[in-house]
Amino acid sequence: MKLFRNILLGTAVVAFGACSDYLDVNKDLNNPTEVTKGIQLPAALLDSYSGKVVDGNIYGNVLMNSWSGNILNFTGAYDPWTKLDIKTEDVSFLWNRMYLGIAELDNIIQTSTPGTDDYYKAIALINKSFYMQTVVDLWGNVPYSEAFKGGENLAPAYDDQKEIYRALVANINEAVALINNADATMVSEVKAEDVVYQGDMTKWLKLANTVKLRLLVRQSDLTDAETKAYINKEKASLTQNGGLISVGETVTINPAFDKTNEDKNSPFFNRFHDSEGKTNGWYAQSAAAEHAIKFLKGDLTGVADPRLKTLYKSIGDDKYEGIKQGALKEESPKKVSSIGEIPFKGGAEGDGILISSAQSLFLQSEAVLKGLIPGDAKALFESGIRESLAYHGVSAEDANAYMTSSSSANKIGWNGSANKVEAIMTQKWIALNSINAIESFIEYNRTGFPVTPMPLRATNSKKPNRFPYPDSEYSGNTANATAQGISQSNIFTETIFWDTTK
Repeated sequence: MKLFRNILLGTAVVAFGACSDYLDVNKDLNNPTEVTKGIQLPAALLDSYSGKVVDGNIYGNVLMNSWSGNILNFTGAYDPWTKLDIKTEDVSFLWNRMYLGIAELDNIIQTSTPGTDDYYKAIALINKSFYMQTVVDLWGNVPYSEAFKGGENLAPAYDDQKEIYRALVANINEAVALINNADATMVSEVKAEDVVYQGDMTKWLKLANTVKLRLLVRQSDLTDAETKAYINKEKASLTQNGGLISVGETVTINPAFDKTNEDKNSPFFNRFHDSEGKTNGWYAQSAAAEHAIKFLKGDLTGVADPRLKTLYKSIGDDKYEGIKQGALKEESPKKVSSIGEIPFKGGAEGDGILISSAQSLFLQSEAVLKGLIPGDAKALFESGIRESLAYHGVSAEDANAYMTSSSSANKIGWNGSANKVEAIMTQKWIALNSINAIESFIEYNRTGFPVTPMPLRATNSKKPNRFPYPDSEYSGNTANATAQGISQSNIFTETIFWDTTK
């Protein structure tokens, strides 16, 4: 892969330990040298998070009709994504950054010493599965088993996507075993370097189980006997070994983000703000999508959603306007709502979200519906909504009012929705808006929900089922990438292995 020729490991700087100093881990993937796990771990955790959260969130918000290009400020803002004319170069940065972070995690795994580094290895295995699942969900067959060998293999083979999923579940099982059998006194070595859970391994077990559940749920609509038997075997451990992420347990990362140093800002905040903390061109080209505004105002459901006020900015007098995706300037309102406070919560020093409690609860609700875990699907669904409302700062009174009014509404309420999966996915779409929207796009491709309008002047009649491979693969791993038979046009017909809706 060209990535391994051109990118130095750890170009992001990270803070860890008792101090707030940031460390550069400039490690050439082609010529690895020994670096302590204490330096590697925070760098790997931050780089893998950054790789997904920035461009992944942007693309997901546009593809799921939550954001639109602000045609009032920029001509052609987000054009490849609103026009659905997605080319190889449009996904290169996301691919490269994700593989960079995963490569760092894999290096920890491969260089860990049994007994001494068990907790480090377990954390790296969990995160490798967490992020590699997203790569498979967006691209299908990808380099995996040969992907992280640096200069030893610059043209790694592509693995079958279903088999990668199996390997990711195996990673989780190994991580759980490592945590359960590790020397507990060694946790002090990890505590200062763990920028997610500060060495709390009971919480890592919950994340491990939740990632495994997501891997199994994504495959749960497949009907072949072998897959059904596999899921039935693997689901047994989901509610053991610490349980799942629940109410008040949003998973965050913060290696001492620092507002006084632009290089140390929270990654998503940094993309949309300049060195003085003022919004920049990325922010100016982003606007509320008309569909999201109408949906949250209640025009499409009959229920006004209080999260509207934190997802988007009012244009004045408590009014909100969005731009219809693909619309020309003369077809758009003269004033439109810009992106609100939620994606920048906490400012330059705000926590980054790996997976929210709301997202986990919606996942569990679906899992109960499909018989993967025991529980009350409705209660989990409603807890997910309440967790999202709480994150948005909605008062208890307003949250109760929304829960009451939405309960009987189609698509957003449990009692009012004949299709419970549609209700779960719609509420998940709202909860992930501006936070982790690429997950909504993946869920849309898996379930077909929520249905959102197609952009005006789109070059295709439907959303893509997957992303094209990046141009770096076609130039640096030509034979293996070309052999997959994926082109710019057939991303609208070729599906990910778990997709049964097409």
